[in-house]
Amino acid sequence: LVNPNEIQLSKTKDYENTLKSATTDIEMTVNPKGIRAYQVNSFCRFLMTTNKPDPIPVDVASGDRRVFLTRCSNATLSWNKQYWCDVYEAIRNPQAIAATYDYLMSQDLRGFDFQRDRPMTEPLKDLYEINTGTELHFMAHLFNSPEAHFGEDWNQDITETRSAFYKRFRNYCEAAGIDKPLTSTRLTLHLKSIFQDSKALVSHQGHTRCWRYTPSAVREFLGKKYAHLF
Repeated sequence: LVNPNEIQLSKTKDYENTLKSATTDIEMTVNPKGIRAYQVNSFCRFLMTTNKPDPIPVDVASGDRRVFLTRCSNATLSWNKQYWCDVYEAIRNPQAIAATYDYLMSQDLRGFDFQRDRPMTEPLKDLYEINTGTELHFMAHLFNSPEAHFGEDWNQDITETRSAFYKRFRNYCEAAGIDKPLTSTRLTLHLKSIFQDSKALVSHQGHTRCWRYTPSAVREFLGKKYAHLF
């Protein structure tokens, strides 16, 4: 059990890919000094602790299947020191360790899907929110209630020039107090990435560059992919 302590996004964001590999790879490289590196099986499991609301980067687009986040209670802070000394001694007791191991190994996890069945806790929602880009907040604003923005056309196919769509985005950023919004080009690239596996919103390269989309279909697609926003 590996316990990185007091982690926060400003320090972990540069190690996102390293953390992903460490938590999912079944092997790890041992590189001792003066000896050729070799591979061993990795049995590492990571339990990270922090007082920060933004401990690690999260790949919002994929839902980041590796992450579960919960908030510890402060209810026991007032308990006397002797109680925690007794707990510490109990944890070190070989019989307690064996009993804990036997209990965990007795649990039937067949049919359990971590990504599907893990609880979506409030701290995890907050972490997703912190890692959500402006373009997704804009899309949630526009399509959470598509009938409010598109009227009777919310269930119809719409063709809109990129410049008109970008104007919607700039108006949203201005109302939200965002000083440095994405450029039109970067917004287009982000949206193409988000909808690369969907036809709910498609970029059309004709005489005039346009977006083709059905608001209700966009709402349905985004609601499945980014449940924390919808």
